[in-house]
Formats: sequence, C-alpha cells, structure tokens
Amino acid sequence: MKPHRFLGIIALTPLLYALSAGPAIMADQIVNQPSLGIPSEGLLTFYRPLEWFGERVPAAGQMLESYLKFWFPH
Repeated sequence: MKPHRFLGIIALTPLLYALSAGPAIMADQIVNQPSLGIPSEGLLTFYRPLEWFGERVPAAGQMLESYLKFWFPH
C-alpha cells in the first residue's frame, strides 16, 4: 500500500468511527427487543470515547446529535 493511501485511511478512521454510531445503535435496538431505548452495555462502552469527545467539543456533540436523529426520528 502506498504511504499516501495509508495516511488517508488513518485520517478517515475517526470520521468512520463516528458515522458508525447510528447504524450500530439501530442494529442493537433491532437485535435486543425490547430495548426500551437503552443501548446494550457493550455498545455504550465502545462509543464512550465519542460521547466524551462530544461533551468536550460542543459543536461536534451537536453535529453528532443531529446525525443520530436521522437514524432515530422519534
């Protein structure tokens, strides 16, 4: 693999991690019926760094909340 492609993948990893939150939570709700709107403990643990970042960077937290509303319109 060429170095510039490797660096591109590394640079996109945080974005892909954040974008995976919506589908992962939706899949967790489908698998764990009745979910009562609470994600499983494993999922909460996996996305805890994203939650931490959203709390410390309010603009990023607001963008993440807006993105998750696309997955959960209720």
